[in-house]
Amino acid sequence: MKIRSGRKKIIWEINITPLTDVTMVLLIIFMISAPAMFQAGIKVKLPSAVSSEKETERKAVITVSAEGKIYWGKDEVRKENLLGLLTNFLAGSTNKVIMIDADKQTPHGMVVAVMDLARKAGADKLYVSTTRETK
Repeated sequence: MKIRSGRKKIIWEINITPLTDVTMVLLIIFMISAPAMFQAGIKVKLPSAVSSEKETERKAVITVSAEGKIYWGKDEVRKENLLGLLTNFLAGSTNKVIMIDADKQTPHGMVVAVMDLARKAGADKLYVSTTRETK
């Protein structure tokens, strides 16, 4: 006859189901939030155009707000300092493309001045962002 002790045997295996659940939730959260992290930080109302095309590559983005403020990424810069920033950026770049996001209420002269500074800095191509106009 066997005598049983009152102890239960300890299971030394790890249950990975909760770990997998947490990992999947974190992955989904990252996938949802990632596109928002890579968008430009300044909100502007872009003009619309029927002939607008989808961008292929965005290198440098200059944003001009309706109030005429100029932004390099999320940082506000003065027009006098923009030429130096662009020159330094384009000097180390093989793709000398500048994207200008200008609010549709921005004065035309301000956009032309930014484009002129970009050309002086050595930009090969200038693009002005628009939204596709629906017919």
